[in-house]
Amino acid sequence: MNKSFTDIKSFDEKNQKIFCYRSGTAILEEIFQDGVLYSAGTNCAGYPLNVLSNCNTRLNPFDFCEPFSFNAVIDGVSVCRNLKFIEFNVSDDGCKSEAIFSDSADELIFYINTTVDGTNVFTRNISIENKGSAEHKISRLVIHGGGLEKTDYRDCAYYDIHNGKNQYDIGYFRNSHWGREGEFEFTPLAEGTTCVDCKFGADRFRHPAVFLRNNINGNMFFIQCGWSGGVRFSFNNDSATSSDSSALSYAVELTGYSPLYILKSGKKFISPEIHFCVVHGDLDSAVNESIKHIRKTIIPDEVDLSVGGGMGAEHDMSVETSISFATQLHEMGAEVFIIDAGWACPPNEEMQWYQYNGLNRINEDRYPNNGLAKIREHCRNIGMKFGMWMEPERFGNKSGIKERHPNWVTKNIYENENIGFLDFTNPEVVEWVESEISYIIENYQLDLFRLDYNVDGREAFGFNNDGECISLRHYSNIYSMFERIRKKYPNVVFENCAGGGGRTDLGFMKNFNHTWVSDNQKMPRSTEITNGMTMVLPPERVDRLFAGMGCHVTGDMKSHIRNTMLTHMSLNVIAPTVLCVNSDLMSEIKDSVKMYKDEIRPVLPNSKIYHHTPTRSDVLKNGFTCLEITSENKEKGFISVFSTTESTVNEIIIKPKGINKALNYSVYLDNEHEEYTVSGRELSACGIQINLNTSLTSEFIKYSAV
Repeated sequence: MNKSFTDIKSFDEKNQKIFCYRSGTAILEEIFQDGVLYSAGTNCAGYPLNVLSNCNTRLNPFDFCEPFSFNAVIDGVSVCRNLKFIEFNVSDDGCKSEAIFSDSADELIFYINTTVDGTNVFTRNISIENKGSAEHKISRLVIHGGGLEKTDYRDCAYYDIHNGKNQYDIGYFRNSHWGREGEFEFTPLAEGTTCVDCKFGADRFRHPAVFLRNNINGNMFFIQCGWSGGVRFSFNNDSATSSDSSALSYAVELTGYSPLYILKSGKKFISPEIHFCVVHGDLDSAVNESIKHIRKTIIPDEVDLSVGGGMGAEHDMSVETSISFATQLHEMGAEVFIIDAGWACPPNEEMQWYQYNGLNRINEDRYPNNGLAKIREHCRNIGMKFGMWMEPERFGNKSGIKERHPNWVTKNIYENENIGFLDFTNPEVVEWVESEISYIIENYQLDLFRLDYNVDGREAFGFNNDGECISLRHYSNIYSMFERIRKKYPNVVFENCAGGGGRTDLGFMKNFNHTWVSDNQKMPRSTEITNGMTMVLPPERVDRLFAGMGCHVTGDMKSHIRNTMLTHMSLNVIAPTVLCVNSDLMSEIKDSVKMYKDEIRPVLPNSKIYHHTPTRSDVLKNGFTCLEITSENKEKGFISVFSTTESTVNEIIIKPKGINKALNYSVYLDNEHEEYTVSGRELSACGIQINLNTSLTSEFIKYSAV
């Protein structure tokens, strides 16, 4: 079904006000009654919950401990009760709505904003406006929540609550530390409350997303929060074995130290967005529906898929070395040359780049006689674009910022200054950083701007001079700043990085063309990272690197470059300036890059993606990782397969998921350059046999309709 249907309606029914949101085949309904906005449940088969008007299937709020669609604790009081309904507005195109409520004193106004786009994904955020004369302290904020499902076990003919099987599985990235991004796993959802914390209460390298799978009815929920700060996903599973039914509720709330936000008189707070997907299907059904939503609504601009290449502090970064490496990367197939961290440092101090953060000017000793311009012009003369790196939210000891502007520095929970972290709740900081980014883009004539963010995750939860936890205001101001900068420089490519994958959320990605998802490029972690992070972001927005950051240490060369070929490809050099390039290696790389440019890159922006081994247990059990993308019309597809460490698997059968059984296909195996023709029906039933004869090796498969 080509889902594009949208509809938003509010209507009165008995003593209730009903809000019905429909998008694709997904339904989300809410009830306002007796001063409370409740979740009424979902449906992913296209049926409104009152399709039988006298026998509606809405949830009973009394079955849930916290049935509220949103909640906030302001000045120590929960505001989910005693609300007054003001009005309900729907946009002319019928895709956006605003339900407006006030507290009992008509002092705080709550705007519940919902967007539908024809996919099975709902976007929700809330705004709170202070119309009173006093300030208010927000200490808890649930953007969306309430009842999800009620299951009557008596309706489940083949389910026995005493057989030890679990009704629900919860899936999320289990490791939140650097270099372990993308480690995805499903585990049984326990009785009671289960929480998944991101950023606050965990390290910062866990992407804020959760899957929930109902093993009884086949429903899959996929929730992402577009926020770089603290997020908690909580699920309450009331399914005691003594009961004949279960009730499942959830909440997505922002976390940090209290107060999260001080709302001044006459001001309005706008929350981050959550993206709530419900489908009847497997994990990839939810992934592809979410990717369609991201492409259509969150990052609708055309992706820049120029093959990147660059150098930074891992080399001497001289003018001569830079020009030599730009030439080498151009021969490999790179289309943009990026100067990474170290350009503000004196010669021989490039590995101390973090100490010079905040200077934001090239070091004249490193680039004498207008040396940077020589590098840039060389790139453009050989047909390459030019880009540079910057880390604007942190400063180094040699920048002098702390001495000149002590009020630009945040304080931690012990009231000590956070060394190196700028306080973006201070308007002076925002204005200065914005002007510095503009200076670098304009003065150094950039085609690409690479952003970095290397901080301790806890630094973003310091305090400003008002005693407010800086996180909400800090990141809101960061988002707004980059929104302005993107509009100011529409022809510049904005590439995101945060020590790797430390800030990949959809809220931040709205203003960036693509993002690094990890700085760990060593196999087998690198392939697992690619596998996991393409479940939460479209593959064309995911940067993966060949030949840099130690990826050459383990595995073979072909595997390294294949790990980039179903994503946004980035390259690094394969020989230092003192040695000649291995011509055979160069030839192999050029062939792979050509295949990427000619065949894979045109497919990526509209591709579907399939994860044959989505979880860590799948990878460990099978001994390999397998990822597949296919064109929209199913006429072309690509599959990468990577063996793990200590792999005992030799013969592997891969059954493509993105084919049309009615077509015939030419199948190409890259290792042996073998090609054969097979029917789609046979391909689906019997699969493709490959042989991986050792650990950390790979195969790359291409199939095309004939």
